[in-house]
Amino acid sequence: MSRLLGLLLVLLLAWHTSEKVQTGLLPEMFWACHLASALAAVGLLVNRPALAVFGGLFHVVCGLPAWLLELALNGTTVSSAALHLVTPALGVWAARRHGVPGWIAPAGAALWVGSQLIGRLCPEPLNVNLAWHPYEVLPAGFPAWGSHLVNLALVTLALQALTTGVTRFARTGPGAAHAP
Repeated sequence: MSRLLGLLLVLLLAWHTSEKVQTGLLPEMFWACHLASALAAVGLLVNRPALAVFGGLFHVVCGLPAWLLELALNGTTVSSAALHLVTPALGVWAARRHGVPGWIAPAGAALWVGSQLIGRLCPEPLNVNLAWHPYEVLPAGFPAWGSHLVNLALVTLALQALTTGVTRFARTGPGAAHAP
């Protein structure tokens, strides 16, 4: 089952990549959410559930909220919608089956910082990973470094909260052994 889901994610990535090529926006495939989708796909394909959990939950805290904002402001494509909805769902599915590794918060911070560096290699007008300037919806004059620090903190804290919450749920949730 895991490999089939990984293949589904690879097909969605290929479809979305094809649309980016057709529109001349291939560098947009370096958005952190797309990198996370690729990590989740690899994790599912090679039976590394922790990697699938990481990619999917990174998408939950970073890719999905940013995509929803973009959807509200500018619309989207069907391939983008599929990728941004399926990846988080698979991450949650994998987390429920395998748990959440304790290292996802620092790994998420590292992915976010690395994606900033990759974004700086992409054309400035595309502003991939908001590496060149903050999102336009922020107040005029909001410094880029401020946006970077806020985003890094939010990604790290959200992933840590997921790790802590899932761990606590696993100890006290349905079916858990309760101490007298």
